[in-house]
Amino acid sequence: LLPKLVDDCVARIAGREGENEGRIRVELIKGEFNFRRKGKEHKHLLRIRDRLPAMFAEYHQEQRGKRKTLEELASLSGIDFETAVGRVLLEHGWHVTATSATGDQGADIIATKGERKVIIQAKRYSGAVGNKAVQEVVGAILFYGGTEGCVVTNSTFTPAARVLAQKNNIRLIDGFRFHEIAEL
Repeated sequence: LLPKLVDDCVARIAGREGENEGRIRVELIKGEFNFRRKGKEHKHLLRIRDRLPAMFAEYHQEQRGKRKTLEELASLSGIDFETAVGRVLLEHGWHVTATSATGDQGADIIATKGERKVIIQAKRYSGAVGNKAVQEVVGAILFYGGTEGCVVTNSTFTPAARVLAQKNNIRLIDGFRFHEIAEL
């Protein structure tokens, strides 16, 4: 995936410099891009293409294990929040599968480790998460054959959601305890 992302960046930069971005993408995929054409030298594109993999790797190494603040979690989109949850689980030895965006039957992430299969609903909210999220996970456990369920949010939970979760043995992780995903 990384080489594709690097070539995507290079093609976008070339496009901003007047090159045909689509053609550049095709040439990069085929390995036919000439970094010297039409009297222009694109040495800077070659340097970018050479340096980006190391820069991406360094960035991700710095992010690994770093706890996100409430402000960082609140600034994420819903999909980015799900990705953040999945990333923490992956870093702690879980096998992570994302469900489809539509028709997910109340689950965003299915995390497996040994005999455990945790069905997770990730809610990036500005207000408190209510009963509906807990109800969805309860149903999703049956649908996906999970052994347990969890709702994770950047926010908090309503008292009613907490009671329902306790009655159904659903783990709730709010934004103040986001790091507890690692201890799932």
